[in-house]
Amino acid sequence: LHDTIDRFGGVPELVSAGSPVVAVLENAASKPLVEAANAFLERAAKGVGAAALFLLDERGVTIAASNWREAGSFVGHDYSFRPYYREAMRGGRGQYYGVGVTTGLPGYFMSSRISRPSDQTPAGVLVVKIDFSELEASWAKGGETVLVTDQDGVVFLSSDGHLKYRPVRPISEEAAARLDSERRYASNRIGPVIDPKFLDADLSASAPIAETSWRMITIIPADGRKFQPVAAAAVVFT
Repeated sequence: LHDTIDRFGGVPELVSAGSPVVAVLENAASKPLVEAANAFLERAAKGVGAAALFLLDERGVTIAASNWREAGSFVGHDYSFRPYYREAMRGGRGQYYGVGVTTGLPGYFMSSRISRPSDQTPAGVLVVKIDFSELEASWAKGGETVLVTDQDGVVFLSSDGHLKYRPVRPISEEAAARLDSERRYASNRIGPVIDPKFLDADLSASAPIAETSWRMITIIPADGRKFQPVAAAAVVFT
């Protein structure tokens, strides 16, 4: 998991230094500059293997994006509510896992603030989106169940799709409100709490993931059987 993330560690800073990015931040109303920035981000995303690269202005609105040709293009969308934008504007860098509100596709977002050369005031934020689907697929081929939970205990990566977007403990009202405001999982339903007996199996382990607020849980069924989630009512955050 760390290797996947670390591959893209310096991408936001590197791409943000590109002349098409710098130029379009100076004049976002220029159609030729926007087109040049779109093309540059498209090439860069393909080159580094990113799911997407996109540029936000100082208000959090997307100026240019690598997926500008697609129906679910980020261009023109306001992402100022997303923590990766707010953290970058406040502290220079941001990291966040969430489901795309435009595409509906999950991903890990890494962001970097871009400052104006003249006075070093924030001019915008460059964001790279990483796709973890291949990583999840590799986990699914193994014999154990692998889960990764966010800071609120909600499973967002899993070798078993039935366990995704389900909490390992009841969600507090405060956490529910934060999930709602961030639209962390977009329109995906937060399912019922996972059976504690499954999580507390003899052949299980849980540990925090360094440099994140996440935890990884691995479970090896003692009898070789897969866990079958129980159907229950779900909570929807809109």
